[in-house]
Amino acid sequence: MIRIMKKILYMLPFVLLAVACQEDTLDVYHGDNYVHFTPGINDKPAAEYNFAYDGITTAETEALVPVEIRIWGYLPETGFRCNLSVDTEKSTAAASDYELEESTLFRTGNHVDTLWIKVKRNAQLLKTDYKLVVNMTSAENAYVV
Repeated sequence: MIRIMKKILYMLPFVLLAVACQEDTLDVYHGDNYVHFTPGINDKPAAEYNFAYDGITTAETEALVPVEIRIWGYLPETGFRCNLSVDTEKSTAAASDYELEESTLFRTGNHVDTLWIKVKRNAQLLKTDYKLVVNMTSAENAYVV
């Protein structure tokens, strides 16, 4: 009887170990996608551009300013459009100072993409700077955060 008890006590940890060890599986995300501008300093999205970066300090010119956008969720299998608008109440830029498409394409297979805004340097801007506030109003197959 004691021999049987010793065998059981000897085998018990191995039996418990075998029962306790199971392969864990990770659930795949099946929820919705959320798209937003990538936050910067103080969790506020922002992009700055200075024409002096390109060595242009006095000439009238144009430049493309990159603004990073991100998606939370699964990578899109097809590209989708994000609709944009300018907040004219918060912006100090005149409509002639920039070009912004009403929508931008978030490309297939990317979790980060870029919105390009064309800004124009004119004689008035030589004396000041301006702010352009862009809102993402909606997106195909994703919620805007």
